[in-house]
Amino acid sequence: GINAEYGEFLKDEISLIDDLVHHIDTSAVMDLLNRIVCCFENSITRFKVCHWLRDVRLIEKLVDSLSDDASNEALCNTCQLLNDILKVCRDPQESFKGAKDALLIELEGEDTIQKIVDSITSSKNTHLINHGVGVLQTYLTKPMPTSMVPNMMIEMDKPSIVILDSFIKCISENLEAIQEILTSTKSSSLGTHRLQVIRLIGLLVQCYSPVINTELVRLKTLDILWKLFLQHPFNNFLHTQVSTIMENILNTKVNAYDDALLLNYMIRDMKLLNKVEDAWGEKTIREDHSNPCKKRVRRAGYLGHVYKIATDIQDTLTNKENRKYIAEWLEASHSPSFWSEFCDTTLKEQRDKNESDLGPDPRRYHNNMDSDDDLEEKMGIKNFVNNPLFGWKTDEDDDQEFS
Repeated sequence: GINAEYGEFLKDEISLIDDLVHHIDTSAVMDLLNRIVCCFENSITRFKVCHWLRDVRLIEKLVDSLSDDASNEALCNTCQLLNDILKVCRDPQESFKGAKDALLIELEGEDTIQKIVDSITSSKNTHLINHGVGVLQTYLTKPMPTSMVPNMMIEMDKPSIVILDSFIKCISENLEAIQEILTSTKSSSLGTHRLQVIRLIGLLVQCYSPVINTELVRLKTLDILWKLFLQHPFNNFLHTQVSTIMENILNTKVNAYDDALLLNYMIRDMKLLNKVEDAWGEKTIREDHSNPCKKRVRRAGYLGHVYKIATDIQDTLTNKENRKYIAEWLEASHSPSFWSEFCDTTLKEQRDKNESDLGPDPRRYHNNMDSDDDLEEKMGIKNFVNNPLFGWKTDEDDDQEFS
């Protein structure tokens, strides 16, 4: 780690940070920058060096370097360094006498967040969008404490959320531009950058912010996600993210400020229950080719996640406190019994298949046998084990060898 003497040496190098940021696409330079920012012998040295890094405008230079002209390596390293600064500076064990880190104050400032968002929304470079949205996700994610046992079981799919007022304000004002990334692309493939945007939306849903929820409803974000869900029937990463978003909305913490905005929209306006039933009915995807002989039909890959969404809905309807929102919509619908019929027939049939044993039950063989030896003999296990070709020997073989 950096000690006090080395920290003073760094301060004497006037153009050091400019040169390092300029060559951040080099792995050795990235490692050095990471050590300067994250590795210190004690909190006092870290406090002084971070104030120096603020004075030489490290954060500003890193954010300004996010442009379409930068190489993929430079974009990746720059965003990774911003992520590392957020994680390390938020660790309370790394702070000096509980004081908020100088770099963290600048990085969490509204101007800095706005610059990052502007770089993302104005870019045509998918690498910049991908890595930049990853930084926005880090703003919302609480880092794991350094004292936590490394092999401790952690629910990585449900991270702790950090609610930052400046971040929520900036994102809510620019959510429409961010969402355009999902709809503006002309590529038939989904792309990692759009998956990153969907994951960001999933984290925003977990914020339970009335401002964010209002924007998500106004922009009909859930409809867009469902459309992508069906358009890419074999993208398991997409299906997992969308089904998790639906689950979190079903389990939303209803309060007096938003009156279950997203939940009501998903049930009443988006009509999720009807969409689930329709998606389950369309079990096959026809692939069209120029040669009619090559046309084939495959089972839609999203059906497993459609089944999960359906079971989450049914679980909410029967066991959760938010069941009234679904029940009220069903009562007012043209066919109140359609969902119960769907669950009692289609879902029950699929549930029985999922819960049934694969292959015959070995216990039924055992019931017709007099002993375990007879069972082994019938199943061929005994002869297989005693076969000398496989190198196993019995006690009788040993006796014969030494006789």
